[in-house]
Amino acid sequence: MKTKLLFTVTLLIFFNSFAQTDGWFLYAKPYTIYKIIPDDTNSNELHIATDIGYIKYNTTTNTVTNFLNLTSQNPAVGRVNGLSLNPINNNIALALDDGIAIYDGTTVTVYNYTNSALTVGSVGGTQFTKLKVRYGRQGELYIFKPDVTGYQVFNAGVFNAEVSTVFTPQDITENLAGTKVFFAGSNDGLHELTKASNNWVNYTSSNSNLFQNFLTALFVDGSDNLLIGHYQGLNKMEPNGTITTCNASSPIPVFAINENIGTGELLVRNSEPNTSSVFGFSVVDYDACSWSNYTNDATNCLDNNIFNTVTFGGDGNIYVAKSFVSIGEIFKFVPGTDTCTQIDINYLNAPTVTNFNFVSDFTVRKKASGNLDVGFTKGESLYILEIDPNTFNGVFPAVTTLTPSPGQPAYSVLSDNAFFIVENNTGWTFVDDANNITSFNHNLPNYLAIVTKKAAAFDSSSGIINLIFKGFDAAFNYRVYKTQCNTATATCSVPEEMF
Repeated sequence: MKTKLLFTVTLLIFFNSFAQTDGWFLYAKPYTIYKIIPDDTNSNELHIATDIGYIKYNTTTNTVTNFLNLTSQNPAVGRVNGLSLNPINNNIALALDDGIAIYDGTTVTVYNYTNSALTVGSVGGTQFTKLKVRYGRQGELYIFKPDVTGYQVFNAGVFNAEVSTVFTPQDITENLAGTKVFFAGSNDGLHELTKASNNWVNYTSSNSNLFQNFLTALFVDGSDNLLIGHYQGLNKMEPNGTITTCNASSPIPVFAINENIGTGELLVRNSEPNTSSVFGFSVVDYDACSWSNYTNDATNCLDNNIFNTVTFGGDGNIYVAKSFVSIGEIFKFVPGTDTCTQIDINYLNAPTVTNFNFVSDFTVRKKASGNLDVGFTKGESLYILEIDPNTFNGVFPAVTTLTPSPGQPAYSVLSDNAFFIVENNTGWTFVDDANNITSFNHNLPNYLAIVTKKAAAFDSSSGIINLIFKGFDAAFNYRVYKTQCNTATATCSVPEEMF
């Protein structure tokens, strides 16, 4: 009993002594990459929005140098749908599911509909469209939701009153001087606001050379030209108001625009997840109206039609996140040489052999050394993380992967003393603290496992344990059994049906 009590106290101390946020540590890898943007000062840095938080990545050292997630700080930051960089003070604005966060490199401040004066997007629209954030040249943050009218400005810690508009902004940007704000309308062209006079001008295909009124993306290049994306290609509005058109030979939509600051080439995303727009991305020389389109056509190493995000890095390479095919992965693509390199954003050391974060079951066993093994199952495998509770600081080690029964899914995992006990459809495998595996077959025909539980709350003193397990028989009826197992010999009694 003293041993069991000491073990329990050790666990409690372990989970509280090394806490970053209430003793919790996230162990996962990003599943979806929503946005990648280059740093506006350091050419070797990327800022990345993911479903488990924010990441800063150094393309020279090929390492994650900073991150925010559910457990790395308080307040917590979960899914980040988009981000923008403040050109004045290097703050980062993060678009969250229920608001925004401002990160100054040290402190995170979260603003949502209940704790602040944020109002835009709180009424109307759908749950599938998220808030977007765009910084202006003087540090004003524009907040909008593409399926509702209006927008809101956040500046110096204060939310201005929501501005009512008759259009639904699809994108927002400012000219280089920060004197004009441009809004892409969903079916009513381009809206231009002169800030000093509060004067609005609406450019449409009827009163200007704008190619069409369904606008999707905006970008101001280094020469103060406004690039305008639409469902046929690109327009460019020069500072003097001249509007020209550059569409591909077979017009394709443009959903995001980025510039190679070294060459002036444009990078445009032609695909939009969860829509019928599956045209990859393109590198565009606007002056020559030359489009190089990259899709799933077996001519480039990316070979995909749908991308969540694409951007030129400050190093001139293209960084992309595919949709669906490569979950949680980012690729560096070098146009011209057509080479692809996957970059490693798995900063939490989650097992790279899994392509998502769901696990079947997990438990903890104590080794003779005093270290703790965290074991969890997914697919056919048992994954083991060994940590020293006296020194653990939230950085997980590389995972050990075992396949206890090849061809059999690994379901429940239990622990008793220094053993893991992993369930499959045919029985159990006993894994000792040296990771030696011994299997036992329960001989139940056509059995489909659901769960196995240990009858006792603590480790056994003799290695004899009672198991209760549930599953389906051949007719898909629920069956509940009990058995007694000896961990030392990896044998169990003949299962007895309980009900």
